[in-house]
Amino acid sequence: MWNFKKIVEEITHAGVTEAIAFEKQYRLKSMNLLCVIGILIISPYYIIFSMSGLWYPVLVVFLFHISFFIVIFLNYLKSYTAGNYLLIFGTNMGILGMSYFIGFDSGFHLYFMTGPLFIFWIFDLNQKKLIAYAIALELFFVVLVFLVKAYFVSPYSWKQVVGLDIYYLNMSFNLCLIFLLFYNYTKYYQLLTDSLVQKQENMETEVVKRIKSEEYTSKLFEDLSISYKNLEQFSYIVSHNVRSPLSNIKGFLSIYEANGHNTQNDQVIDSIKESAEHLDEIIMDLNVLLNAKNLLLENKRVVNLSEAIQNVGVSLAAEIQGSGAIIKEEFERDLNFVTIKTILHSILFNLFQNSIRHNKPDSYPEIIIKAKKTQEYTEIKISDNGSGIDLKKYNDRVFMLYHTFGEKTEGRGIGLFLVRSNVEMLGGRISIESKLNEGTTFIIQFKN
Repeated sequence: MWNFKKIVEEITHAGVTEAIAFEKQYRLKSMNLLCVIGILIISPYYIIFSMSGLWYPVLVVFLFHISFFIVIFLNYLKSYTAGNYLLIFGTNMGILGMSYFIGFDSGFHLYFMTGPLFIFWIFDLNQKKLIAYAIALELFFVVLVFLVKAYFVSPYSWKQVVGLDIYYLNMSFNLCLIFLLFYNYTKYYQLLTDSLVQKQENMETEVVKRIKSEEYTSKLFEDLSISYKNLEQFSYIVSHNVRSPLSNIKGFLSIYEANGHNTQNDQVIDSIKESAEHLDEIIMDLNVLLNAKNLLLENKRVVNLSEAIQNVGVSLAAEIQGSGAIIKEEFERDLNFVTIKTILHSILFNLFQNSIRHNKPDSYPEIIIKAKKTQEYTEIKISDNGSGIDLKKYNDRVFMLYHTFGEKTEGRGIGLFLVRSNVEMLGGRISIESKLNEGTTFIIQFKN
């Protein structure tokens, strides 16, 4: 048994492909549907005119049907422009025929009121030449219909149709078609508006994606630059620091083998042991630096700065107690920001330890932490009253590996290097303000 709904759906989708925009698909489907409705509406006239013996109007109805079927077929063949012109030509010829055979006042004249709208509907607005040609064709038929009315007498009238005046029935059919035309016209522009809005939203989404992609690329470039700098530092360690104790060990071994068993062997063994311990320290430093990189695998979370400082104080309890150091917090206790807790702990630990180890002999270490948070960044200032650094002399080497400053050489020169690496890993930046014998201030800024 035939599925009437499915048949109508297949007919209305004639010529509709995914290659054309969905609003144009709607226009094409509605045009096909208009042809189907036109075929159904004028079909009863076969019976009406046949019963009255009006065979010429029957022929006009038949030609109407043929033109509608051909329009659908042309759309199926994707000859959309030919289908559009045939639709204009067929409907106008049908109206001309009806105007001649049964009178201009048959109700078909209502069609001409919507002629321009009908033309704009079946063509895209950007097809200006096609619209101009179609309007010219429409005006030609309008003039022709009025000429037929003025110079020809209709051979029939509606009152001759089965003895009834069905003028109002015919006018109702035309009003129905006009309503469908207006509905499709408004619906189409609603779809067009929605399409433009959707395209704008897609464009905004694409712009956001590109901005994020550019930010990600920029961040990746920064990370690569940092990694390159770190690689240079590791290269320095391997080529200089590791190579030196290994050369010493090899040299001492050659001396030991050359001299055999004598009194110098004990000194050679002691020197080898000292070089091996130095090499072990360097390997431990490398391990510390490599472990710092692994901290990036941790998830970021909200960290309270005051709690982080207290945790560092616990880790440095012995050094704080032994030196009599004082740690002061001069910021709001509820200052929170998103970061990797372990890396922040490492930064604060090394800076606090650096301040304690480089205090002045005649005073107790005093560490003051100030912090503020804005919409763009969180800034942390860590100041001490220590011996300070001569920045005019050491400014470009403060954060370099294996560089120590001042008379105290307790550290191995990796603390500040590790601090800068950790800050940059978190996407921040660090700077220093210092005067000799007046203290040092480290300024850290993290983007929010």
